[in-house]
Amino acid sequence: SVAVADYLRRELAELVEGRARDRLLARIRVVPMGLHVARYAVERPRLSAGRPVILAAGRLVPQKGFDRLLRAAVGLDAALLVAGDGPERGRLKRLAADLGVEARFLGSVPTTQMPARFAEADVFAFASTRLHGREEGAPRVLLEAMASGLAIAATATGGVGELLRHEATALVDDGEGEGLAANLRRLVADAALRQRLGEAALRAALRYDWTEIAPLMLRPFTESA
Repeated sequence: SVAVADYLRRELAELVEGRARDRLLARIRVVPMGLHVARYAVERPRLSAGRPVILAAGRLVPQKGFDRLLRAAVGLDAALLVAGDGPERGRLKRLAADLGVEARFLGSVPTTQMPARFAEADVFAFASTRLHGREEGAPRVLLEAMASGLAIAATATGGVGELLRHEATALVDDGEGEGLAANLRRLVADAALRQRLGEAALRAALRYDWTEIAPLMLRPFTESA
């Protein structure tokens, strides 16, 4: 059996007890999601002269934490782009207006157009949270942001830390809104930090290219894998 994150592997094992848990853990390999890194090598335009652009993407539902992101963006000298749609869109647009946050809601963006959206940004923000016992596994959107060479500010939920542990590729908080806000402020204010994290993220993304991941998925399972 295969899990895309060790977090999910451990969560599944918690469903059984005793020696059966150890046997189950031994039978599950962790093979992360893959992507074509070269697809995200898009020339980077500038959306707004001199002002960093923060991109967030995902379904507009409570678990994705967009309300937390909007509160974390209060007072930032940056533009915020939100790619995605969902039942929370109306409420989030009203919240942005109430908070005085400059947020542009792009609606649903086709997968083929996402590389261009990543290229418009300087920072990627990921504010997902644990809700009703559910957390993120290994969000593909984070791999896409890494492959795009973006600095990332994220909340530590589920398997997020596993994706973003390589070579200090991101600023990851402990899941509290204040940590996310502080990390966004750091990235907006420090272009050199953005560049350093973005370069590290791209290097780390190469480990998830399909040329690396496909052989792992195709490898026959052994107890020592």
